[in-house]
Amino acid sequence: MSELFIGMDGGGTRTRALLFEYDGPRHAIGESPGCNPMHGDAAFVTKTLNDAVDTACLAWKEKYGDDFDRSRVGAYYLGSAGFSAEDARLRLLDCFRIRGLENVPHDVRSDMYTTLVGGLEGRPGISIIAGTGSACLAENEKGELCQTGGWECLVADEGSCYDIGLKGIVAAIRMADGRVPATPLKETVFKALGINETPDIVDRLHHPPISKSDVAAMALHVFEGAEKGDPETLKILKNAAEEIALLAATSHRIMPTGPLPLVVIAGGSMRSECYRNLVFEAVRARLPRAQVSLPSFPSVVGAGFLAVKLAGKQVTSRLLEQLRQEFGEKIV
Repeated sequence: MSELFIGMDGGGTRTRALLFEYDGPRHAIGESPGCNPMHGDAAFVTKTLNDAVDTACLAWKEKYGDDFDRSRVGAYYLGSAGFSAEDARLRLLDCFRIRGLENVPHDVRSDMYTTLVGGLEGRPGISIIAGTGSACLAENEKGELCQTGGWECLVADEGSCYDIGLKGIVAAIRMADGRVPATPLKETVFKALGINETPDIVDRLHHPPISKSDVAAMALHVFEGAEKGDPETLKILKNAAEEIALLAATSHRIMPTGPLPLVVIAGGSMRSECYRNLVFEAVRARLPRAQVSLPSFPSVVGAGFLAVKLAGKQVTSRLLEQLRQEFGEKIV
């Protein structure tokens, strides 16, 4: 019987688990809330990770009629947001305990790395995440890594959904108190926040405290406004796109990845065609010889590839093609 593997992606908004056969076509996906270790304690992180796997197991049984056999799992791997230092990685690894798999080989890296592995299929290049947060990781032909950005929203996350959502809220407030001309964004943001008057914003921000995910969700209204031609939202997105391009250009300057750099851009913000086009255009303006695209595979598949390697196996062309049919160059 085919060996089984689990790849996991823990973002700021959601956690995903991919179960798949090494030598067969069967696979299933499960989800749970975000498991960023900066936003919850160890018990929360462990529960969230297990919930994602349990949901994937239910999806497996629904698709194929039999239980996902945990005794056949060769390894499992997590790519997570919320850490960069080694001591933080080790703390997260201690939380990464999947029921029934405690003695199975497993490991944790940043989601920047799993996005790089999945997005570039092992080739040198630059991988950028523009989801709830943002970060850039490059790898050269020697396997050396260079990180730019990704230092949490208080000091970084430029070009992310959080950054765009926050700027959308700020723009709406500036419209409301008369500092800039009002556009439809003002009413859209006020409705989304559940407020009617400008002074209501103070209470809304603190009771209960508005979360990072809540702010990031506001990016959807900025995307919608830009697609309708709202000038204020277009300005926000153009500035955000320049920040993403700066991540790529800085990374390539510090550690070149080749004369024709491969740049893949992942994350939920890429679902906006308007923003995606602005980002691709901005990156190409700074790196004219770059080949800019969506990732070959998402981070959760990159984690799956690393699980396969952790078990001492190769990522075969057959496995690539099986997963490509489901995940290849899709915004997921």
